[in-house]
Amino acid sequence: MTPSVHAVRTETRSLVGPVATACALGVATIYTYVRSPFEAGAFPTCIFYAGTGLYCPGCGGLRAVHQLLHGQFTDAVSLNALAVFAILPLTLVALGWWAGAAAGLGWRAPRLHPAVWWGLGALVLAFSIARNIGPLAPYLAP
Repeated sequence: MTPSVHAVRTETRSLVGPVATACALGVATIYTYVRSPFEAGAFPTCIFYAGTGLYCPGCGGLRAVHQLLHGQFTDAVSLNALAVFAILPLTLVALGWWAGAAAGLGWRAPRLHPAVWWGLGALVLAFSIARNIGPLAPYLAP
């Protein structure tokens, strides 16, 4: 029995998002590996830093990813610890999305309790404050 045209279109449509995302992330990863963010003009400057002179939670993230791709874990953590430790759970979520789409199961975002979301927001806020002021600022600044 051959699948209907509608079933084939629906299945193809459900793969578009994961495949497009995987391609975009792959290209961005290769570009970040090849082109050093330490060179002026390789990537745009952080708008938040340019406007306020303060480090946002993402400042240093591209340089951290570049260092990770080149096997420099400690250098990556020193540039942006939050970004480095967020990569693993985000990668697992992406792999689950891609595997579910490839298996035709569809995908639903992981359901987290609102307290977890509030806790993650508080962590990002605390990291942002700590990297700009206080005794940890010299260690957390990129």
